[in-house]
Amino acid sequence: MDAADSTPGGLKVKGIAAFVLYAGLLAPPVTTLSGMGPEAAELVRMVLVPMTVFGGHGLILGATLCERFNRREAANWPTVNSGGEVGGS
Repeated sequence: MDAADSTPGGLKVKGIAAFVLYAGLLAPPVTTLSGMGPEAAELVRMVLVPMTVFGGHGLILGATLCERFNRREAANWPTVNSGGEVGGS
């Protein structure tokens, strides 16, 4: 599935996921530049970076699965043709 197949809601969630991943990548330089002690900075990095990576990827996976299940559910609904007949083409 590519961006052309995504719904507006799915794109929003994927955009938030990209921001979460970006924020996780900023944690190491921020802890280095903040003047924290080395042990405290390492603890923050050890917790924050994996949490943001797994959280961002979880959001992307959740949005993709939601779109896939919604598309599959919509495909199983019966169609109504112009003559008012259900299930026909």
